Amino acid sequence: MKSKNPEQLGAFFINKKPRPKKRKAPSARICSGLSKRRGNYSHPGKENGNWKGGKRIDRGYILIYMPEHPFATDGYIREHRLVMEKHLKRYLQPYEIVHHINEIKNDNHLKNLELISGIKHNLYHCAKTMPFYVRRLLIENKKLKKEIKILKRKLNANK
Repeated sequence: MKSKNPEQLGAFFINKKPRPKKRKAPSARICSGLSKRRGNYSHPGKENGNWKGGKRIDRGYILIYMPEHPFATDGYIREHRLVMEKHLKRYLQPYEIVHHINEIKNDNHLKNLELISGIKHNLYHCAKTMPFYVRRLLIENKKLKKEIKILKRKLNANK
C-alpha cells in the first residue's frame, strides 16, 4: 500500500502550521502562584484556614497536634498516650501500649486506660478467640490481681 503524500490529501494538510501554545496572561500566572502558596499545605497549624483546634480523628483514635512531642507522627500524637504520659509524668516509649479497657477508642478517661506490654495486649485481644476455659482463667486472674492491690493498700493504710 502506497503512502499518500500531503498534496494528494488536500490543501488543508499542506498549509497546516503548528499553533503556538496559548500562554496565560501574566496576571493569571501570578494569581495562580499565590493560590498555590495559600493552600492547606503551606500553613501548618493555627495559620491554616482549615484549623480545627488541633484535634482530628484517625481510625477512631483522637489525635492532638503537638509537633514538639518527641514521638509525634506528622506533628500529631494520640490523645490516650498524652493522658497516660501526664498521669505518669514522663514520656511513654514507643513499645509501651496504652490499652482502652472498654475498647472504645475515643474514651480517653484515665480510669479507662491501662499501660500494658505488647505481649499482654496481644493476649488480651486474642482471648476472644481462645477456648472458653482459657478466657475464664484470664478474667479470674485479672480479678485476683485487683483484689491483691486492694489488700496491699489496706495493709499500707494500717501501718
